[in-house]
Amino acid sequence: MLEIKFILYNQSSKISIYACKSLFNIGNNPINILRRKMKNKKIYILVVTLVVILFSSMQALCANPSINKSNQKIKVISSETSVGSTTATASDSATIIETTQTTKTSEEATSETEATTAKETNESSTTIAKFNWGDVLLSANDWGGVDIYYNTEAWNYVNGQSAYGLKWQCVEMVRRFYYQFNFGLLPRVSSAYQMFNAVHGISGFETFENGNSQAPIWGDILVFDAGKGKGLAHGHVAIVTEIDRNNKRIYFVQQNVGINAKDSLPMDDNNYISNFPSEKNVTYPPVRGWIYSNSNSGIIQSFTQRTQKP
Repeated sequence: MLEIKFILYNQSSKISIYACKSLFNIGNNPINILRRKMKNKKIYILVVTLVVILFSSMQALCANPSINKSNQKIKVISSETSVGSTTATASDSATIIETTQTTKTSEEATSETEATTAKETNESSTTIAKFNWGDVLLSANDWGGVDIYYNTEAWNYVNGQSAYGLKWQCVEMVRRFYYQFNFGLLPRVSSAYQMFNAVHGISGFETFENGNSQAPIWGDILVFDAGKGKGLAHGHVAIVTEIDRNNKRIYFVQQNVGINAKDSLPMDDNNYISNFPSEKNVTYPPVRGWIYSNSNSGIIQSFTQRTQKP
């Protein structure tokens, strides 16, 4: 009986085949028995030839360990990279891995580009137009009054004086407007909110508390009380330009509120003016009321500026 031993080596994966008895030794081995029983020599030779070919094929298979390693490599890579019910070959798997990494890199680059673009767009949308101190923000002809100047973004910034007050504070614009329109000479005050009480007893002026039945008109002085926070402690003054009853808002012009020469606030049917929300998202102190001049008809007048001394 033919005895065959297979010895597997981890590194070379070779198979050693040993025969306990030679195929062609005289004895009772299967080949000799087969030879005696097969009278036809051609059949005998054919069978022996097939056996030799089979053994040779097994030796060739075991002598080439790269085949086994390649198959193992294919199985490992395929198990890691196959998607769904399909199994990738070694080259296909490598291609899938490389393509995935390339796609990921491309997606990351696209995300970074989109983030940069969004950041630039956001920065562009919030960029404040560049003005220099003393530039005209709103001309007299744009609202029928006087020029309104830029006084930086700080409410408490002061740089010299005009004939009407500190440049370019809110009080300066209001006093200049009233003087040049012959609405009366307003008193000087150290803080804007003091204007409301300062006109008491002066002929030609009337004051109305916020929510009074007597609604403000074009040219009235809107007085904001002292508030808490940076730049709000001195209050504020502005000039009324319009009341929109349909939208329930009061519109006004002002100086020394950054670039916001125009703004509006909510005003209800009882003439109560809220200090928020502002159309320009400005934080205002509470509204004290408004000042009316008897010389003001409330009609926008045709006016050419005269004796204006910046």
